[in-house]
Amino acid sequence: MCVRQHAHRDRERVSEQLDYVPPKIQVLQHVRKKYACPGCEQCLKTAALPAQILPRTNAAPGLLAHLVTSKYVDALPLYRQEAIFARYGVALPRATQAAWIIALAERVQPLINLMDERLRGSGYIRIDETPVQVINSEKAASSEHWMWVRVAGLPRQRIILFDYDASRSGEVAARLLEGAHGVIQSDGYSAYDQVAKHYGLVHCGCIAHARRKFLRGHQSVAEEGAEERDRRSRGGTADR
Repeated sequence: MCVRQHAHRDRERVSEQLDYVPPKIQVLQHVRKKYACPGCEQCLKTAALPAQILPRTNAAPGLLAHLVTSKYVDALPLYRQEAIFARYGVALPRATQAAWIIALAERVQPLINLMDERLRGSGYIRIDETPVQVINSEKAASSEHWMWVRVAGLPRQRIILFDYDASRSGEVAARLLEGAHGVIQSDGYSAYDQVAKHYGLVHCGCIAHARRKFLRGHQSVAEEGAEERDRRSRGGTADR
């Protein structure tokens, strides 16, 4: 039986729950002092604004990073982001978002150029192309356009570059692999063979594509075996 005295803390039990803190939209204010000449009071000096990646816009770097990550990493279209911002009381039309992203692409082009240079000099490039739908194009709406993807680098130093082109011709592959050396790895598209021979590259096949052939062969053998067993079973039943 407990002694009726003041209890003292012996130990504690800790339990945990996962929680979610909703994002917060905030307004950053840059307060700049303005100075006037005490003599004439005509000469005015104002402190300069902090450097901005997109001058003459009200987009802070954190907001721009969120837009790009949401669209290109989380696959969240701009019209959905517009609706999400509206729930927080912020009117941010998709046209404005698109204009900011286009302007950002121009500002980070030197970084993309550096990544492209390092990718071509890596000695091992994986490359593939995939069809994409483009609404505004000189080609027919049903025509295929292509997103070319190149990957190089170690796991924690990965370089991934996307290049759009309306064509799937070998000229595009040649342009994207110009200046490369060493090994390229791709599927069985014949354009890569031609480019590898032209630039003196070693062309490795895609392991995933090769694996598919074995899986199809295994599946075909299994299906043939099942059909043979079924035929024998039917034959054996008829004999009895």
